[in-house]
Amino acid sequence: MAITPHTIAVGTARYATVPVTLTVHSAVPITEVNAYHHVEEADLVLPSGELHINDGVVSDNPTRIVLAPGRYRLRVAHEPLTVGLPDTDEILGNHMTYRIWLWPVGTETEPVVLLRGATTWAG
Repeated sequence: MAITPHTIAVGTARYATVPVTLTVHSAVPITEVNAYHHVEEADLVLPSGELHINDGVVSDNPTRIVLAPGRYRLRVAHEPLTVGLPDTDEILGNHMTYRIWLWPVGTETEPVVLLRGATTWAG
C-alpha cells in the first residue's frame, strides 16, 4: 500500500484486471484477519467526501462514491483466488482477490500491517 495525502494506492499481485470488493461501514467492521493472506490499514482524508476508485491500468473514468467529508480508515485484505481463474496466464503474477473496508474515524492513526503474507507475491 502506498500512501500520500488524500490518496492510497493498493499494489496488486498481477498487472491485469483483479477482483475487488469495497464495503463502506459506519464503524469499525469486524474482520477475521486470519482468513486472509495479507491485511493492512491506513487513513484516507477526503476533504470533498468524494472517493474515486481507479484501476490505474484500463479506465480513464474512475468509479465515484460520495461520502461525508472527513477522515476514513481503509482496511485492505488480499487472498489467493481459487475459482474463476482465466484459461491463459499471459500476465505474470499470482491470482489474488482484494477486499476493502472503509469507515469514518475521528483521529489520525498510523498505517499498520495487521497480517503479513508469508511470501512476497507482488514483485
